[in-house]
Amino acid sequence: MESNQRYYARRAVEELRAAERAVTAEARARRRALAETFLLRAEECAAREATRPRILSASLEPANY
Repeated sequence: MESNQRYYARRAVEELRAAERAVTAEARARRRALAETFLLRAEECAAREATRPRILSASLEPANY
């Protein structure tokens, strides 16, 4: 399953590419604004992930020795 951070980053790239193909200046501006929104969300997700404590699955299993 794709993480939220990867989804938002992918959508930002898609919107930037769509902005390059846009015919009107207004469409380019809308696409760039949307890309910036997705990029900010991706950065927020990455920051949350970086501060989340990691739990190793091995530490949850009982010792077998």
